[in-house]
This record gives sequence, structure tokens and C-alpha cells, in this order.
Amino acid sequence: MSREDVSKALVAKLKEFGYRVFGNGTYGYFTDGKNIGYFEVTYFGYINLSSVHKPNRLTGTGFSVVRDVKIADLNKSMCEDCFAPITNLLMLNLNQ
Repeated sequence: MSREDVSKALVAKLKEFGYRVFGNGTYGYFTDGKNIGYFEVTYFGYINLSSVHKPNRLTGTGFSVVRDVKIADLNKSMCEDCFAPITNLLMLNLNQ
């Protein structure tokens, strides 16, 4: 599957999950109407997801949530993790 094919499949999957999708090509944003997530398709056709939030000293304007996942393995829970409050994600990382 080419990078462009993965991008098209990703946009379709995000819409299937109920998100509005903005962007074209291999990167963009998705939203549930309240929160925003960022996606990108790598050169090798893998998907990265990141949070998008108000800038702060600890994490800047966002942080990586999912890296190098295949389109077939992407699920809604991974997308929802992009919307989790920063404190929840920090606690998850500290407990690992």
C-alpha cells in the first residue's frame, strides 16, 4: 500500500470512527468537536498520532501518543488517547 493509499484509508477510518478530519495528503487533524488530535503517515506508510493542546512548559503544544502503527491495527481507543488530559497520560507513563 502506498503512502497516499494509507492516507486515504486513514481519513476514511477516522471518519468511520465519527471524527471530522482536516488536512490533505499525509498529515492533518481530527476532532470529536471538543478535542483535537494530529495524524501523519510516515514515508514507509506507518501512522503516528499526537495530542494537540494549549502550550505549556512540560509538553509544549502536544506529544506523541501512537507511533508506527499499521492502518489495519489502528483502533478508536488509540485516537481517543490523543484527547486524554495531560495528567492522565503522564501518570500512565510514570507507572510503566
